[in-house]
Amino acid sequence: MKVILTFMNSQQKLEQKVKQTLKKIKLKKSDKILVALSGGKDSAVAAYLLKKFGYNIEGFHIDLKIGKYSEECLSKVVELCEQLSIPLYVYDIKKEMGSGMCYLRTAIQSSYRAKEKGQLKNCAICGVIKKWIMNREARKIKGVKYLATGHNLDDEAQTFLLNILKGSPKLSANSGAITRNIPDKKFIPRIKPLFYVLEKDVKNYSIEKKLPVNYAKCPC
Repeated sequence: MKVILTFMNSQQKLEQKVKQTLKKIKLKKSDKILVALSGGKDSAVAAYLLKKFGYNIEGFHIDLKIGKYSEECLSKVVELCEQLSIPLYVYDIKKEMGSGMCYLRTAIQSSYRAKEKGQLKNCAICGVIKKWIMNREARKIKGVKYLATGHNLDDEAQTFLLNILKGSPKLSANSGAITRNIPDKKFIPRIKPLFYVLEKDVKNYSIEKKLPVNYAKCPC
């Protein structure tokens, strides 16, 4: 009985952290939020909590066309959106850009190396492309005020330390629960409901709530 109560309290603490984060961002329940759903635990928990707290959300998924991994991710995203009763927009990267993410990033890396500039990491390329797609596509959906991602405290700490090690601390200047970029009509503000939540706590929460999640790591 004590173990159950402890776990329940951990759920409540996580939910309270997210509530406080959303309060700091000063969201309105009527604001339309497009949640970037990868198929993983973090974005699933972010969407689940936003819906639970009464926010107006819709789902957005980028099908990267990375074989069975992407198929499983899409399947979990569809299941989640059905459970939450929210609309889902799917961006087929091969249909829209001519090829899957693996081919795109390989082509970019080859071009970059040809100019003797070293090598760009897989995740760095994928991340930039996904951010560009999300922002562009979100602008096409009527009424979207914010883009929500599932970045947690571990993600933010790792990014901050990497920027320090690379000698580029300014890259973290705009980091936060909400992006602090200069306001621009071409940029949809991004929010991170899980900004102050540890990754292990997110995983435990997703398991306890039995959310449809692909726990496998990206093969790239």
